[in-house]
Amino acid sequence: GSAVFWECESFVASANRDDLLRPIGYGIPTVLLGTIGFSLVSGLYVEPTDWRVSTVGLLLLLLGYEYGILSRYGVQANWRLVAGVLIGTILVLAPTLQAPGITATLLVFGIGFRRGNRILMGGAIAFLVGFFIMFYYNLELTLFWKSLILLSTGLFCLALRMLCVRFVWKPEVAE
Repeated sequence: GSAVFWECESFVASANRDDLLRPIGYGIPTVLLGTIGFSLVSGLYVEPTDWRVSTVGLLLLLLGYEYGILSRYGVQANWRLVAGVLIGTILVLAPTLQAPGITATLLVFGIGFRRGNRILMGGAIAFLVGFFIMFYYNLELTLFWKSLILLSTGLFCLALRMLCVRFVWKPEVAE
């Protein structure tokens, strides 16, 4: 709902109901992220197996939104770039299968970034920090294994960037 609302923002602004509809546009992602956040508070915690379906659904929405953005800019002709973005998203979010909040905040952040909306981006960043803290805190691992996960994640991101620079984002040579 949030993606549809913000993609149709110009229609909302021209409908002379901006004062009524804009709070709904901010309310939808806030309720989504708030519901996920409050469910992680002790006493309201839902079993992690229940979250996998939500995370996969949110991941599919995120991938569809990313593909929609890429196709709007005519990038789908560069299949390496499209595959790199979509596979990279899946690989980065695969370890967070039991944490739908991270995927949801990235979706809201992408919507905010696409529309240039600093309020959506700021809210998504605030929720993302909270969800990362909860995800890291709820890992039932020793500090040694947690530090190895952080190290390997950083190395993976650096390697992914090197691969993208080398194979996907080749600068065009002017003749």
